[in-house]
Formats: sequence, C-alpha cells, structure tokens
Amino acid sequence: MHKLGLGYTAYINSKYNRTGALFSGTFKSVQIKTESHWLKISCYINGNPEIHKIAKADEWIWSSYLDYIGKRNGRLCDKDIVLRDFKNIEEYIDLTEAVIKDSRDAKGELKKYYLE
Repeated sequence: MHKLGLGYTAYINSKYNRTGALFSGTFKSVQIKTESHWLKISCYINGNPEIHKIAKADEWIWSSYLDYIGKRNGRLCDKDIVLRDFKNIEEYIDLTEAVIKDSRDAKGELKKYYLE
C-alpha cells in the first residue's frame, strides 16, 4: 500500500504540476456549531478539487457538487438537507465560489511561510 500511495502521489504531482504530499497530517475534527458553518463546510467539501487546483469543482465527477448544482441526478447523498437553507441553487453556487476563493487565498498566504 505504501508503494501504491507513493506512486499515486508522484503521478498526481507530475500531472498537475504540484509538489508535496496528497494526504498529509492527521485527521482533524471540528464541531460544527452554527448553521453558517454547516453550509460553508458543504461548500468547502464540494469545492475541494478547485481549492487544491485539481479541477474545476463543477467538472469534477467524483464529487457530489454536480448533484448539488443540478448537473447530475445522483442519489448518494441527501443534498436537500443543505440546499433547503438557500433561496435557490445559484445562491449555493455563489457561496461555493466565495469559499473556494477564500480558501485558495488563505492557502496562498500560508505558502509564504513554507520552507522549500
């Protein structure tokens, strides 16, 4: 498994012109205390491919984001639990785009402190 993980990491890093570990650090859990946090977490999870420069979120077929925005009719997750708190899908898309931008900006800010 270790060899497989290393090979996969090398492949992804080469393909997407990136460096570093794909799966780094230990698992973290954070208690979600507010409705706003819950909604942003959903947007962050669905925006992850774009945040990490793998693909546009609305083109990443391995995410449920396509279901959330109406481009696919998957039944794996109950998207209505999240979407019921938005006026429409466009509002969810707007929040996801804002979360992607904020997350990428924060990630860029942190890179200033990385030692290469």
